[in-house]
Amino acid sequence: MRKNEKTIQVTTTLTQKDYHTLKKLSAKTGEPIAQIMRTHILDGLTIEKSKDDIDFIRKQLREELEIAFEQRMSRIIKLLIKIGGMAYVSAYYSAMMTAAMTTEVDLDYRELIENAKREGAKALGIRSEAVDELFEEMMKL
Repeated sequence: MRKNEKTIQVTTTLTQKDYHTLKKLSAKTGEPIAQIMRTHILDGLTIEKSKDDIDFIRKQLREELEIAFEQRMSRIIKLLIKIGGMAYVSAYYSAMMTAAMTTEVDLDYRELIENAKREGAKALGIRSEAVDELFEEMMKL
């Protein structure tokens, strides 16, 4: 409390247990009970103010991070779409080249494709049906 600062007297009630705890603390520290209560009340108010400040800072940080990552995430998503498109074109091109070459060297094109789909699904950790759907779409081109 600052000197020359206007004060107001406040009355409160405590349980007997809390009052005895304060009396013991007063005896131990040599401070009056009123001073101990003032100190703890002001400490509590400081903690509450800090919580409010932390909440405000947390909100500001969250907004800044969202702004910073929004553009980057958008860019990453666009790159993934482009990479996926290129992978699709590459797979289609490979399938067509394999089809063209198998007729010249007398290989079973269907067996090669099935083996490639099976191994591709295993390597990607996806089900074979997903690879089948991809190949069906590629054959429509």
